[in-house]
Amino acid sequence: MHTIPATHSLYLMGDYHQNPVQLTENLEAMPKQASLLILGDYDAHEAKDLVKLSAIAEEHELGMYLMRGNHDNPSYWQDRQLAEVLETDFLKLLKDVDLIQYRDLKLITVSGAVSVDRTCLRYDDGHCWPKEEGIPQDSIHQLKKLGTCDILLTHTGIIDGMTVKNDFIDSYASTDENLIEDIKEERKLVQKLQIVSGCKKHYFGHFHQSWTGEQFGVDVRCLDICEMTQLQ
Repeated sequence: MHTIPATHSLYLMGDYHQNPVQLTENLEAMPKQASLLILGDYDAHEAKDLVKLSAIAEEHELGMYLMRGNHDNPSYWQDRQLAEVLETDFLKLLKDVDLIQYRDLKLITVSGAVSVDRTCLRYDDGHCWPKEEGIPQDSIHQLKKLGTCDILLTHTGIIDGMTVKNDFIDSYASTDENLIEDIKEERKLVQKLQIVSGCKKHYFGHFHQSWTGEQFGVDVRCLDICEMTQLQ
């Protein structure tokens, strides 16, 4: 479990996607005592990508917590010995299912997502990890062990009205016969996470758009790339 100092302001940010200019602008707008939790997708293919983020966090003297996205090398998060080597006083790599206490709020984080391009160029370049990218299959079991929470944070989620069957996904499904079914199963898993967690609010990134809604009585928000919001 991670405990964020009560004296800190806590911010959430959508996918990073190697956008240091926008990240720096965000950090400069934050108060001196603050922590930032990023919902994933740093395009962290090599350790040096995370070292750069650590340097940015140290320069601004803030705590930075990183969830894993589907564009990030899972080994840096899932291999805890390797994660500890990369972690500093300013940078923490959250486990695929993790717990954060902030003031009187209990936050549970669940990383990962299915990649629509998992059989394409990114895979050929060695920057895609189809077996490890998705939400952990035992995430519901792990979440039950952690108990209910106030806020659920995931990398992926569900946007009302966004269908699994669309031209974008179809363009990849033509060479990946299991893609659509896997995305459908992922959606079911996200719904279970919302219900089992008992959360009042749910934040996610992944879709590169800003959206708010309500699902199962839960306030839901998708954050766009580098979009930032403060938890009150």
